[in-house]
Amino acid sequence: MKLLLSVLTGLALLSQANHAVAQAEAAKSKGLEQLFSSLTRFSIIDEGRSTTTEKVGEEHTVLFKASCEKIMKEGLRVTWLNSRNGKMKLQLRGIYTQGAALYFLLRLNNRSPLDYDVAGIRFLIADPAGRKNPTVIVGELQPMYIYDSNTLVRGYSRVTNVIVLPRFTLPRGKRLLVEVLEKNGGRHLQVAAGNFILEKARII
Repeated sequence: MKLLLSVLTGLALLSQANHAVAQAEAAKSKGLEQLFSSLTRFSIIDEGRSTTTEKVGEEHTVLFKASCEKIMKEGLRVTWLNSRNGKMKLQLRGIYTQGAALYFLLRLNNRSPLDYDVAGIRFLIADPAGRKNPTVIVGELQPMYIYDSNTLVRGYSRVTNVIVLPRFTLPRGKRLLVEVLEKNGGRHLQVAAGNFILEKARII
């Protein structure tokens, strides 16, 4: 009888341990799903001087605008993060940080007579799978604020804007892709950055 009780007690403890492990794994999985579900939203730049893509308080909006105006006066800080397609060029000119936000200074330069109609700008977290396999997109970051946005880059002109994202860093091996898509066209642009460039963000 004592042996039977010992066996039953051991089985009960083992069952509880397995249940606890299963709950922990489920919580971890749910957390990742919630994280990526909050990231995987497509970002469209709207017409206007400035715009927000999610609800932020008026105090934050005033702070974002003042910081963006200061950044727009800065010179080129990053020289190697650029992408060309035909006579269109995308430059990631600088990354800045303030509190819980990261500011990305972008410039689109159109050196052709054809207007460039921006369909969307996306900030993607990607996992470079290697030369033989395509890059896997694991998440998308939603901007909190966009300053001096414009959906049209006219021929022989350029547009500069600042996009504000929640502060983040990249897991080991992951990359940040900044993608600009052309509406009804194929002059898509993309620059890639690692965690190194994020960690060199300048404090505003």
